[in-house]
Amino acid sequence: NADHLQAFAREHELDGRRVLATAAALTAEKDPLTLIDAVHALAQRRNDFVFLHLGVGGSLEEAAHARVRELGLEQVYRFAGFREGIEDLYRLMDVFVLSSRHEALGSSVLDAFLYGVPVVATNAGGLADLLADGRGLVSEVGDAAALAANMMRALDDPALRATLVEQAQRYVQREHDPAAMAQRYLALYGAGR
Repeated sequence: NADHLQAFAREHELDGRRVLATAAALTAEKDPLTLIDAVHALAQRRNDFVFLHLGVGGSLEEAAHARVRELGLEQVYRFAGFREGIEDLYRLMDVFVLSSRHEALGSSVLDAFLYGVPVVATNAGGLADLLADGRGLVSEVGDAAALAANMMRALDDPALRATLVEQAQRYVQREHDPAAMAQRYLALYGAGR
């Protein structure tokens, strides 16, 4: 709801700033240290954004907090913790970022697609397929410089952003819309008669 969003925006001082975010535990599979390094590289080139890390727990939680302090990113990289109603928060985002080393489906990416948020991610597991055909900007796993460059592109190129969002929403409607899925199942099972 609107009150929830406004309170969250005030809490994290988002007014007038571009918002990049991820939703991931602080585990080796999600590779938060590469993500923090990428945000640091981006912060060397611009100061108009805040990065929100939604999610808690994991073997790298302490190391991630230490890396943010070591790089002096406390004002830029915000650990926002676990949030109820995270879906609402996609409305605040300019770019959704995932730095995974391993990823099965990437359901948070599908959420970003649904809410019209451009996605920057690694090519880990299912993400490569999910972001193919112009649905997102993809870099190699562990490549902080490429992640930073893709975040920069997504922030600075409105035409690119519009294309990414359009392709992603078209994909969700085609592949994940319940009515379209039901039609495929009917066609599949009907064909066997």
